[in-house]
Amino acid sequence: ISQDKLSLLIFPFMYLYLNITQKGISYFKHCSMRETPLTEVNTKNMMNQFSSISSFPNEEMKPLNEGISYVKKSLTRGQSAWSYNLTKLIMPSETTRSALNPSGSNNQISENINNMNNKHNIKKIPKQMDFEQWLVGIVDGDGCFSFSKEGTRYWRFTFKVGQSNYNLRLLYFIKSMLGVGEVNTPNTEKNEAEYRLRRIDLIIQYILPIFDANPLLTSKYFNYMQFRQAILIMNDSSLTSVEKDNLISQIKKETIPINYIAPIWSIINYKVTSKEEAQKVMSKSWLVGFTEAEGSFYIVQKSAERLVHAFEITQKLDRIVLEAISFILPLNVINKKTYFTVITTKKANIVLIIDFFKNTMKGMKSLEYRIWSKSFSTKKQDYLTLLKARNLMRKIRQIRLLPNFKVKKS
Repeated sequence: ISQDKLSLLIFPFMYLYLNITQKGISYFKHCSMRETPLTEVNTKNMMNQFSSISSFPNEEMKPLNEGISYVKKSLTRGQSAWSYNLTKLIMPSETTRSALNPSGSNNQISENINNMNNKHNIKKIPKQMDFEQWLVGIVDGDGCFSFSKEGTRYWRFTFKVGQSNYNLRLLYFIKSMLGVGEVNTPNTEKNEAEYRLRRIDLIIQYILPIFDANPLLTSKYFNYMQFRQAILIMNDSSLTSVEKDNLISQIKKETIPINYIAPIWSIINYKVTSKEEAQKVMSKSWLVGFTEAEGSFYIVQKSAERLVHAFEITQKLDRIVLEAISFILPLNVINKKTYFTVITTKKANIVLIIDFFKNTMKGMKSLEYRIWSKSFSTKKQDYLTLLKARNLMRKIRQIRLLPNFKVKKS
């Protein structure tokens, strides 16, 4: 690849970078402060601006306990004990329930879920499987379900997705698809941005149905189940504030078991031995979302005069997730002292990875991927050419918002 060709690629991105850093984040103001939040169409249009750039060779390139029954003991003399049964609310879809419990007792589980959903007015939103699976992948990587006590008996619930603040476009894409919530930059100095939803009724209406129908694959499933149980208790008008506080406090005390594995993996008996088994649990849309949250496209120094393309995903927990990824993508699982990783630098594998992620990502990682993939060739590559591409990717990742930057509230 000639340096002139790479320059055709680099100049538009460098212009974007300089426009951001020198003109007060004008690009992000365009994306994040518009009256209409960034949509999937707008995201694709932005990336299509660079599609005419000179092309390069090979451009394509243990589970949560069955349930928890919380028994409220008499709080005052004369009150009788009662049971708030949250048994077996972990199976979200008919297919999944059948796979996880072939004994035939799924009808009762389904009835329990339907009864609770009806009781708490959980409404299904229109099915958008690709987006929902992508969102679950994002949340498995960078999402958070949290609840904490404020005051004497009030509990605050938050669904949140965090990103570096140069990736506001991903957060606005989530907001535009869900139609609820807000995007904030709580600390520009720490390079933090977040999509957040706190209203209990909206979480129950819009968030729970997605994660009930599309189970989380990581240990965050445990946190989601705690969150789900607690928020439905908080929304139960038949309970007193004291009863709610006692029940939610019990849930909050639960700790995740050692070596916990999300129950969705029971479909394949908690062991991945082939690509076919991995794909029974892990969809492409989920993997794209998870990669946007946790993956890394980069160029690494192999020797004094040799740079190569690399792809990597790391995790501190959930080795089974990386094992499944290693079957879907040509990667090797490596155990480090404090984390697990899947990684490859082989050219044949990079070609497959480029093809897998082409035209899939929604956030700023799509820009990193575009530079990374277009600078790749199966032939011997010029060191200076790859050095320019690596430096450009590093500069893009160093973009920061101005300290006084404020997100416009819609």
